[in-house]
Amino acid sequence: YAVEATSMAKHARRLAAANGVGDVVVVLEGYMEQVTLPEQVDVIVSEWMGYFLLRESMLDPVIAARDKWLKPNGALFPSSASIYLAPLCSSLYAPKLREFEREVSGWSHFKDFMGRENGVDISVLDAEWQQEQRDYLLHSCLWQLIDPAEVVGEAARLLHFETATVTQADVATVTRPFELTISSDSE
Repeated sequence: YAVEATSMAKHARRLAAANGVGDVVVVLEGYMEQVTLPEQVDVIVSEWMGYFLLRESMLDPVIAARDKWLKPNGALFPSSASIYLAPLCSSLYAPKLREFEREVSGWSHFKDFMGRENGVDISVLDAEWQQEQRDYLLHSCLWQLIDPAEVVGEAARLLHFETATVTQADVATVTRPFELTISSDSE
């Protein structure tokens, strides 16, 4: 059985048929937590990884599917997962910082304009507006391939789990002490 939450299920059916397994692979459209299978399964394969592994919370449905539908001694793929954190020296942050600085400058000009031309003081919104821009531009996730040369120290493993045994409680909050050392030969 293949379970797909989106209309991509129709394409999966077409792919299965085009590759001669349309009579073997049954594709169901729906959420894994809501579908009913006629039997337990031998294997669960899922691409559930989000930003920093857990951000999109797609592991929860896999755990629910495992507990409900996987046969004893069945297999899950991926079978394990880890989160590592490493120091990075990259040019990725600089454009975001420049954009933040442009936005702050633009807000300042807008604030001056509103006061001068309309007699409206919007400065009471300064702190909240800047925090919103900071959160959006500087503190949000960034998906980017990095060059291995940009990693400037050893990685620390923050979390490791086996998908066969992990619980939602195990990953609900991840708190670990860690130490990172920047290599002396990095620029």
